Amino acid sequence: AKFASLGNISDVNDARTLKTSEPLPLFTENGLVERNITVALINLTGFHNYVFSTPTSKVIKEHEYFVNYLHEVAKRCGGVLDNFNGDKFWVSFNASAPCDEIYVAATLFAYEVASKVNREASLYQQYLEAEQLRPSNLPPLSPQRPRFHIALRGVTIGVATGQAFVGPLGTKNIRRLTITSNALSEAAALERMASRYPDCGVMVGGDMIPAIDGYFQYMLLDATALPGSGGLRRRIGSIKGLVNSRSHPPSEWMNRELASQLATTYLPETNPYDDINNCFNAFLEGRISDIAPQLTELAARVTASQHAHENHSGSSSAQSGGSPRRRSLSLPANMYSPTVCADIAIMLHFVASAGSYVDGRQYKSPLSCMFEQLVN
Repeated sequence: AKFASLGNISDVNDARTLKTSEPLPLFTENGLVERNITVALINLTGFHNYVFSTPTSKVIKEHEYFVNYLHEVAKRCGGVLDNFNGDKFWVSFNASAPCDEIYVAATLFAYEVASKVNREASLYQQYLEAEQLRPSNLPPLSPQRPRFHIALRGVTIGVATGQAFVGPLGTKNIRRLTITSNALSEAAALERMASRYPDCGVMVGGDMIPAIDGYFQYMLLDATALPGSGGLRRRIGSIKGLVNSRSHPPSEWMNRELASQLATTYLPETNPYDDINNCFNAFLEGRISDIAPQLTELAARVTASQHAHENHSGSSSAQSGGSPRRRSLSLPANMYSPTVCADIAIMLHFVASAGSYVDGRQYKSPLSCMFEQLVN
C-alpha cells in the first residue's frame, strides 16, 4: 500500500505545519485495469535556481512542506499525489483511488493550487521590486515571508484526461503502481505550453474543455497538435475562475471548500469568456470578418458593467454607513476574472496576428511543431 500512501511524510516543524493525512486505499486489481482518469502535472518555476542558491537543509524542508500541501489539497479534491521528482509532481484522479466527477475535481485542484501559490509568489516579487526601488534614506520595508519559499516564481499546471491502464508493474524486487495513458504526456505538454502565456497558471485542452464547460471560466488560447492527437488540432485554454450558475449549483461540487464560497453569487447569463471563446471558434471555422467588432463591443460592455458595479457598491456602502450590502445579482462584475479586459485584448491581437489566414480552418499554431508525428 506504499504506492498511494504519503503517511510517512513528517510534518514541517514550524508555524505553517500541515497535518499529515491517512493513506488512501489502493484502487487496483491484479494485473492492468482500464479506466478513465484525469491527471495534473505541477511544475515549480525556477526550482533549479532556488536549489543552487539555497542551503540543502532548507531545500529539503521546504520541499517536504510543499509535498504535504499538495497531498492535502489533492485528497480534499478526491485525488492522489502519486509521484514526484524534484520540481515535477503528478496528481491522479480515479487512477490509484476512486474519484467522482474527475474533470471538475482535477481542475478545481489545479485552480486552487495555482491561485494560492502564484498569488503568494506575486506578492513576494512585488515586495522585492519595491525594496529594490526604495530610496536609501528611507527605512527598509517590512519583510514579507512567503508561504512557499520553494515556489517564489510560482507554478504552472497542465490537466488532461483519457483512458488509462492502471496497475502494478515491475519485477519481484522493484514493483510500482503504473499509469499508462496519453493523458500523462498531454498533461506534460499542456504544462509546458502554460509557461508561454502570461498569467496562465492552469492549462487544459482536448477532451477536458467540454467536460468543464459551465463549471469554470476559461479562455481558449490556441488550437494545436497534442501528444496522442494524431496530428489533429485540439483546443487549449487557460482557467480563469470558477462559475456558479443556476444550472450547476454548489451541491454538484460536492460541497468542496473553495466552491462553497460561491453559494450566494451567480454569474450573469452572459459570461464574457463565452463570447471570447465563441470568437475563437468562429476563427477556426473560417468566420473571421465580424470577430474584431464583436470583441470591441464586448470590451465596452464589460467595462461599463464593472463601472456600474463600482458605483453601485459605493452608493450601497454610503447608504449603510460604510458597510456594503449583499451583492446584487444584476451587477455581478466582481465575478469576472480580473484579467478579462486584458484577455479580450489578447484575443484581438491573436486574430490580428493570424489575419493572414483567409480561412481559419487552415490556421497552423506555432506550437504545433512541438508534437507533430514523425514520418518515416
